[in-house]
Amino acid sequence: MTHDSSDAQRRDEGRDVVVAPDGRIVVVGRVEVGGESDTLVARFRPNGRPDRSFGGDGIVVTDHSGRGIDDRATAVARQPDGRIAVGGADRPALFSSTLTVLRYRA
Repeated sequence: MTHDSSDAQRRDEGRDVVVAPDGRIVVVGRVEVGGESDTLVARFRPNGRPDRSFGGDGIVVTDHSGRGIDDRATAVARQPDGRIAVGGADRPALFSSTLTVLRYRA
């Protein structure tokens, strides 16, 4: 899934999806702005509209490395306690990569 927002400099890209028992949909991936990317977690209500109880507008963008030029999420799982576990990587420099695991309150 790729979503080009109204901001010509921004590109959102989904990599994995999980559906919670209550029907809420979580999509993870990356948001790219100006050649650098950060981890994207978006949650939607069962009707497909953004879940504004998550991050204020349904989207949380995380620069988890603080130094990476390419942070991204590639996998998502819902944990038994309802939290969202996200796996991915960051690339702090050209030709290097670090595994990342993040956990979000649902």
